[in-house]
Amino acid sequence: MTSKENRQINTQRAILDIISPMDHEIMMRYIDIMCDRYRFMSMNYIGESILGRGIPMITLGNGKKQVMYIGAFSGADHICSMLLLRFINEYCEVKKRGGRIYNYSIEYLFATRRICVIPMLNVDGVDININGVSEDNILKERILSMNNGRRFTEWKANSRGVSLNKNFNFEFSKYKTEATGRGICSGAPQDFCGECPESEPEVGALCSNIRYCDDLKATVAIGSGGEKIFYRTEKVTPIRGKSIAEALSRACGYRLQDSAEGEDTYGSFFGWCIEELGIPSFEILCGKKNERYPETYFELYARLREILFTLPAII
Repeated sequence: MTSKENRQINTQRAILDIISPMDHEIMMRYIDIMCDRYRFMSMNYIGESILGRGIPMITLGNGKKQVMYIGAFSGADHICSMLLLRFINEYCEVKKRGGRIYNYSIEYLFATRRICVIPMLNVDGVDININGVSEDNILKERILSMNNGRRFTEWKANSRGVSLNKNFNFEFSKYKTEATGRGICSGAPQDFCGECPESEPEVGALCSNIRYCDDLKATVAIGSGGEKIFYRTEKVTPIRGKSIAEALSRACGYRLQDSAEGEDTYGSFFGWCIEELGIPSFEILCGKKNERYPETYFELYARLREILFTLPAII
């Protein structure tokens, strides 16, 4: 990364001082600030969580070709929500001044592409991970029972104990059989896939939204830990999927996960997009496992920044 690019990121960092940890309430405060500041961006809710929290989606651009970014499938991945808000903030600032980034005119991208960003899909799970369970939570006793005395900082599921990235209709039955064999048969802090695909309102809302998107060209799910990019399933490599994945890998330095076989990907969002929709879809795990946050937050954004800005232009 050049010194000029570093200066650009530092400038944006001062614009909206996004801090961690970020739960749903704090995220919505930032989104409200940006909606007031940048009238050309729009926000709507794709649905609600089990506990009634709205799941926001921010839209940047008016073009026909659409790409979608989704963060925080896991309650432990709120750092990913911060990264996506940072991207939205910088995109809007560059557009406001009519600038360019990575040799792309933001005005051109805005006119020809539509970037839809869901910063936090698992809004209940993130709140549990950060804040634990409040006294007025209607599922308090059930959540405490599922957690079984563990630290809530290890909670990854939604408020019903279902891991959202295991709840999509991709090799779901295979995962459920394997998980049942390991004794994962009901709600838990992580790894329970639910009773059936799309059983969870968060997953159902996302799938319903996507099924109405005739012009969706690519999706990116952003998680934490691993520094790798999934781009194919065992059976399917979508057209241009590998070439785009190679471009993303060059941009961030993360390795391609060439084999997408096994329970790590069963029930996943990117697998569902590839096999049901037939479009390029990627899961990017940013940062190393057990990396400390938010100390590495700025570095993580610097690694992902080029991907987030250039993918819409190359789809």
